[in-house]
Amino acid sequence: FLLGPAWLRLPMVILATTPLLLVTGTAATTDAVLLATMVGAFAVFQDAFRKGLRKIHLVGFALTLGAALLTKGPVGLALPILGMVVILVFAKRFSFTWAGYLFVAALLAFGIFLAWGIPANDATGGEFLRRGLGYHVVARAVRPIDSHGGNFFLTLPFYIPVVIFAFFPWVLFLPGALSAVAGGRVGGSEGRS
Repeated sequence: FLLGPAWLRLPMVILATTPLLLVTGTAATTDAVLLATMVGAFAVFQDAFRKGLRKIHLVGFALTLGAALLTKGPVGLALPILGMVVILVFAKRFSFTWAGYLFVAALLAFGIFLAWGIPANDATGGEFLRRGLGYHVVARAVRPIDSHGGNFFLTLPFYIPVVIFAFFPWVLFLPGALSAVAGGRVGGSEGRS
């Protein structure tokens, strides 16, 4: 976003060639669908960021964020909006207008979720709310369940090689990229302002 349209091809190539995407894309999980809906939301965001907010962007946000919410729950709504806010803050473009658009988009996305969730809850005799949201969303956010979790310091070393493998070979460029960003050598005038 901050580096200009020409730079948007590189992240696509990096993502498409990482082992993590290849594994999750072929596994029977909703992660690949979630990624697609979030990329759609960020595509709408990129257009609005470059051209200015219009009503069509609100529709695009609502549809893509609603699909993300239906796919994976609150993470499908929270992560894209958080990412958009961070980009806007770093670009010094965050405003009440942007906040209003993102808030209304979140409400519309939640409305899309409710249009499916209320009938689903009725059809399951309340099990969707109790198990689907209560157990699989709220309980997982509060405490480890289903044999997940463990001591943070004992499990942390496990994730270091996992992240290196999951994003190989692109992770090799991370130290140089961080150095370039910290030194102000990338981003152009828009990215550095």
